[in-house]
Amino acid sequence: MTKNIETRKKLLLYGIVIPIGFVFSLKIIGLILQIINLPPDPDLLVGAIAELATALIFFCAFRKTIKFGEKHILTPKRFLFCLFYLGVPFLCNAVMSLLGGELKSGAFAIIAGALAGLAYGVTEEIVFRGVVLNKLIKTFKNRKNTYIVATLLTAGVFGLCHFFNLASQPFLATLGQVYFAIAAGMAFCGIYLISGTLIIPIILHVIVDICHTLLKNDVTATSNSFNWVLAIFSTVLLVEGIATMIYWQKRDSRKIK
Repeated sequence: MTKNIETRKKLLLYGIVIPIGFVFSLKIIGLILQIINLPPDPDLLVGAIAELATALIFFCAFRKTIKFGEKHILTPKRFLFCLFYLGVPFLCNAVMSLLGGELKSGAFAIIAGALAGLAYGVTEEIVFRGVVLNKLIKTFKNRKNTYIVATLLTAGVFGLCHFFNLASQPFLATLGQVYFAIAAGMAFCGIYLISGTLIIPIILHVIVDICHTLLKNDVTATSNSFNWVLAIFSTVLLVEGIATMIYWQKRDSRKIK
């Protein structure tokens, strides 16, 4: 009984409180910047710096947890698997985003957008894959389907946190982002576990986010209609992510300590 209570406490802390608190804190920073009424690009730059500072705090606070997940098992075969099987949909989505929108002009706007995309990718991977996923794996280490349960929870919370975007964009656009984020979260978890390092999911996450932050108007975030193209990409990622986690659960022989 005591063990079950301890598990629930860990689930509440690492699976809900920390990720939602992290996103909520960033949204508060964004609200403060709106109140200060900075121009769009400086606003993006300050937000990116704040997010990178958050990443540094999480990295320092959870060094042991992140180190636990860094298995450094990335062989050439696994690298190609991560890049071409799991990575191609992300890269296709990034290219489609660039083709479907107008790029920002001016050196400062481009730098601010690129830094913001970098900040989002690095911070979210450190928090959700480096901290939350690893903590949940440890929490459910005695379960039969440890990796599947931990991945579903991590991807689910990661996706649902995007509902905070309702404050600044239409419902259908937000719904599409939530679905994409859940699917991407599944794939990122698979990439992370198979590669044994955060570097690969960070690279793919950064590429996708930079392609969105470099646009003057992100069509994905401003659409009032359902985005079928995004839905197709999301479904591909979701199927890949689920298949990968089932495979990893069956084949992984590492001992969870």
